[in-house]
Amino acid sequence: MFGFLKRQPPENKLLLDELQRITDNYRGPNIFDGIVASAAAKEIMTGIRKDPSFAKETIVLGGWSARDAAYLVVSEFAASVLQSGHLHIYRGVLNDQGKAYLRLYKACVGSLMKSGRYSDQEGINAMLDVEKLIGEVG
Repeated sequence: MFGFLKRQPPENKLLLDELQRITDNYRGPNIFDGIVASAAAKEIMTGIRKDPSFAKETIVLGGWSARDAAYLVVSEFAASVLQSGHLHIYRGVLNDQGKAYLRLYKACVGSLMKSGRYSDQEGINAMLDVEKLIGEVG
């Protein structure tokens, strides 16, 4: 009956706190940057509350820090949104919201590179792969 009062596992709480921190601290050059960061975090938080397996598998079993796990899940979310084609003006060209998602994606991958989770080459390859896919859809 009162499922919303159900206690979250500690790794979920850590991950949710880091997602909120990303949203609170992320800044970009235009108004869409804050909007997409908040929208992404809200969508991800809802999913994590419904299915806590990501936090457990990544933080507890995978040995990732909550911060790196948060950057990973935001980057994956942003990449999936970018590859959907919904944020394209036409093939290969993003609208302003799409450009904001691309900046968010790159910022998250950059943070994973900075923490050592991704090597420089892995991070660059990930960014190039997403940019290539953006060019193919829309």
